[in-house]
Amino acid sequence: MWVKPTPSTGKIRYVETYVDHLTGKKKEVSCTFEKDTAKNRKEAARILQEKIRSKQDPEEKELTLQELIQEYRADLALTAKESTLRRNGFALAACMDLLGADTIVSRLTPRNIKSSFLRSGKSPVTLNGYLKRLKGVILWGYRNDLISSMCGIDKMDRFPVPEEKWDETLKYMERDELVRLLSEVDQEEHKLLIKFLALSGMRCGEAIALHRSDIDLQKKVIHVSKTWDANNKLETAAKTAASTATVFIQPELENVIHEINAYYLQKRLRHGIRTDLFMFSRKGEHLQYYTFNKYFKENTERVLGRALTTHSLRHTHASLLFEAGFTVPEVSARLRHADSRVTQEIYIHVTKRLQEKYNEHLRNTSIL
Repeated sequence: MWVKPTPSTGKIRYVETYVDHLTGKKKEVSCTFEKDTAKNRKEAARILQEKIRSKQDPEEKELTLQELIQEYRADLALTAKESTLRRNGFALAACMDLLGADTIVSRLTPRNIKSSFLRSGKSPVTLNGYLKRLKGVILWGYRNDLISSMCGIDKMDRFPVPEEKWDETLKYMERDELVRLLSEVDQEEHKLLIKFLALSGMRCGEAIALHRSDIDLQKKVIHVSKTWDANNKLETAAKTAASTATVFIQPELENVIHEINAYYLQKRLRHGIRTDLFMFSRKGEHLQYYTFNKYFKENTERVLGRALTTHSLRHTHASLLFEAGFTVPEVSARLRHADSRVTQEIYIHVTKRLQEKYNEHLRNTSIL
């Protein structure tokens, strides 16, 4: 430590140097006293050492949950898609509601997280979604030295979800049911989309996001690289890496594509619409997913006696392929599944149903 008089004020400035642990460069700290006395030198040395210690080993700030989430989202915004930010935002806002935005993160425990989540009365599936996002934020904070521990959240198990039994009557339609449904629906735009999904096996969001340039009739393929996020009203990347691929256009599907092109050409001319979308609304925008899903549910309940979701058309496509003799790997490739577990489930139940039909046929057959 050395002394630097300040002529302008007549006071004494005590200065000490240290090496910054981040840059390796020499830096200074100082404090000022009225006079240079032994007592002041002793007090200055204490103050300067305290300043150096605080700069070299800053005391950890006790971040609130809201502050940590704000830091996390600012970092995530540099690399994540807008849809991811919004989806994470909803879940993290729910976490703040359940745990308290001003809760000190370092004081969270698995016990109070679990009890706060359970008191909400929300389903295990929803709570598991919240827990996944919360774990991600806390892990990020720990890895970025914003908090000193994982708060024990890494030891938390998922909330148990009751095992659902597969009900094939709710998952897909048989061929005659699909034909009956198509004969009964009266909205041409929706009828064309039903046929397209049933013949392509594509997800509804993927079909809505298609542009005319994605369909290559010369090479007989549909390029699938994106999907429509109906909640955030934007096109985003396909569901998984496996989803980004091509779908072969078989003759039946090609005929439907020609029907769709003819229908939407008339729509373009009638309403003066300019868009590259394969299918579109009267305003030239993406089709309304929720409107179509509601229409589909209402009509399947009216015609078939049970309400189905649009995803059942994908399962229906798989079911009809199995009946036609395709194998699990072949159907899995057609559906662009990352693994064949879902395909296998469909296969097991379709096979079971076909065996029952086979047995019934044998029962009513006389051989001798």
